[in-house]
Amino acid sequence: MALARPALRAILVRFIGLLLSKCQLPHAPNNAETALERRIVAVLIDALVNIQREIGFFEEVAREYGLDLAVVPDGEETFGPGTITQAYIDMFMSAGSPAASLLEGLVVLWATEICYLESWEGAKRVMGSVGEGGERDLDGGA
Repeated sequence: MALARPALRAILVRFIGLLLSKCQLPHAPNNAETALERRIVAVLIDALVNIQREIGFFEEVAREYGLDLAVVPDGEETFGPGTITQAYIDMFMSAGSPAASLLEGLVVLWATEICYLESWEGAKRVMGSVGEGGERDLDGGA
C-alpha cells in the first residue's frame, strides 16, 4: 500500500495527461470522428476523477489503521520505487511518450485496469471463502 498512493499520483495522473495531450478535438460540429475523440477525452477525465478518489481511499485507510504511506522498505535507505514498480512506471511513460500512439496508450490503460479489476475480484473470492468474521484471517479481517 505504501507505493500505491505515489504510484497513482506520479504514474497514472501523468500518463493520463500524456494521453489527453494526444487527443485532437477539432472545432467542427460533432461527427463520427469527433464523437470518438470526445468519448476518449471523457473516459480519460473520468479516469483522473477515479484516481483522485482512490488516492483519498488509500489516505483514509492509512489514517484509520495508522499506516505510514511513505515507509522506507527494509534494506532501503530512501523511499522510492523498487525494481518492479520502476518497470511499471517505465511501461506507462513509454506508452504515453510521443513515439507511442493514442491507441497504444489506451490499450495499456485498458490492460492494466483489467489486471487491477481481476486482482480485486480474486481477493474478494478469497476473502469470501474465509467468512465474514475473518475467523481464519491472521489479522482478524483488518
